[in-house]
Amino acid sequence: SSGRDARGQKLLRKMLMSARNVCMNKMSDEKYVARCMEATLAAERGDMSQTNALNEELNKAINEREKDNLAELWELYDVDKNGQLTVDEIKDLMAVYLPAYKKFMENLITDLLLCQVADTIPKKIGHEAKAKIVKSMKKAFRNVPELIDQELKVQMDDEHFTKLQKDMDINQNDKVEKEEFIAKFLASIDAAYDQPKLQSALIRKLQPEISKQMQVAVNEIVGHISTRG
Repeated sequence: SSGRDARGQKLLRKMLMSARNVCMNKMSDEKYVARCMEATLAAERGDMSQTNALNEELNKAINEREKDNLAELWELYDVDKNGQLTVDEIKDLMAVYLPAYKKFMENLITDLLLCQVADTIPKKIGHEAKAKIVKSMKKAFRNVPELIDQELKVQMDDEHFTKLQKDMDINQNDKVEKEEFIAKFLASIDAAYDQPKLQSALIRKLQPEISKQMQVAVNEIVGHISTRG
């Protein structure tokens, strides 16, 4: 069990790092960042459709890259080798996955908001000053782990794991076979933990501190420029 979980943790870290890289590659596209900002504003109005669409795009891109790792993860937790994941096997998998998922969400939210902040800073302010502002903004994310724990209220009981199993069971035959797991695992996690809503709630709670740190950083730079002048 300990050896299996150690291998599972390694696989999950690799998968989630890959997922983060997919996100960051998309964040280098100004049009994608603009879509994220529009989705954030829409979510604040209660419209989650744009956020859901963006997450679905990400899941498809990540799934395509991570098919082999997802297959290995399934094989690792199909302990009895009967060709399906039971509720108990899903429970064991999620005990390893959830801590890694929380860390992934912490990094994702931080990366997303830093990209959005950087995109709103006027280019005329200069690269060095812009880098200082972005660096200063990291102070706004100190409480992200605590906020994730507050928002991610999941009852880790048999009902929760049974629901996960049913959501991954594409064929509706009470079995989660390998191809189903590969196709549905990430999407099922999003649905179970309501990632779009979680993401929106975290951004909403962080916005006041982001605005505060942004103003502090801008004031420091303006003061430095005035003194130098």
